[in-house]
Amino acid sequence: MKISGNSGKMAKGLAVCLCCLLFAFSGCAPVDSGAYDRGMTAFAAGDYDAAMKAFTEAEKNDGRKAEGYRGQGLVYYRRGDYKYAARLFSLSLEAMEFENEEFARDVRLYLTESLMRNGQYEAAEETCETLLETEESPLVQALYGQVKLMAGKKEEALEWFEKATAGSADYDIYLMIYEACCEGGIPLKGEAWLEKAAALSCTTAEDYVNHGKAWYYLEEYPKAEEALLQAAELGSTEAVPVLGKVYLEQKDTAKARALFLQYRNEGVRVAECSNGLAMCACEEGDYEKALFYIEEGLKCNDPAARESLLFNEIVIYERMNDFLTAKEKMEAFLKEYPLDAAARREYKFLSPRQ
Repeated sequence: MKISGNSGKMAKGLAVCLCCLLFAFSGCAPVDSGAYDRGMTAFAAGDYDAAMKAFTEAEKNDGRKAEGYRGQGLVYYRRGDYKYAARLFSLSLEAMEFENEEFARDVRLYLTESLMRNGQYEAAEETCETLLETEESPLVQALYGQVKLMAGKKEEALEWFEKATAGSADYDIYLMIYEACCEGGIPLKGEAWLEKAAALSCTTAEDYVNHGKAWYYLEEYPKAEEALLQAAELGSTEAVPVLGKVYLEQKDTAKARALFLQYRNEGVRVAECSNGLAMCACEEGDYEKALFYIEEGLKCNDPAARESLLFNEIVIYERMNDFLTAKEKMEAFLKEYPLDAAARREYKFLSPRQ
């Protein structure tokens, strides 16, 4: 079951680390009508059709070919068409008229990921090696390790993962490596990096949230609860949905419901709290109320919570034994979120059950 945008036992691999790059604009030929900016706004809101239209306008009419190709590549990437995404990212690099290291770095990161996802491991390695020539950051090192692992080079991958985390206190890098290991068929190795993340020192609310997440993924729920409660005491609202998941995993729906109701009524993370309330109702077999809360959450139009809400709606229909509706909604879900590995696995389960 999913509660928050990156929930479930798995998140989205490199996307966890790349999401902060979505608004890294280049400075290439900035003669424009604002189409690229409109495209990025639409992309962030999940309106990929509008985003594609705006990015195409930026590429063809505004003299912003590099940015326009990049934006189009992002849409294809998000839709799971990695072959064409890679082509567009390559065109973006070719179209750059002015040197902009930050923009080029961003595009190469996405190009590496797209090539890897399309099974073009040698090309992905070469692109990542270009990045490593000027930057041996934990993100690039972890990505290179992920490419190596997907190419079947396990020992080399583990060496690069070690380099990426040497002296690093960036929790997202540890999570990225954990997810890469799970995807690459070595989950126990991945858990070792989560344990390292949980061993990092805590000084801020964000640190405690990260510790809580690590313990949650490791299914050490009492330790996760302790860390998340500390984060909440320090003012973190990010801890709320994760803490609710911890309670649900321990079958304490009363405590989870009280938590979600409190923050929802205070106007804090309303969509995520509605999602949590839906899961509480689902656990107790009140599917009508669960669907009510899902609808309530979707009305918030919160892009960060939408994926999880839609996934949990499918779970509820499955619990109701309405597999036809669940399958129809899953097909629509996968068109919108093709990167969701948990959803793809669930679809295989639903396909024969009609």
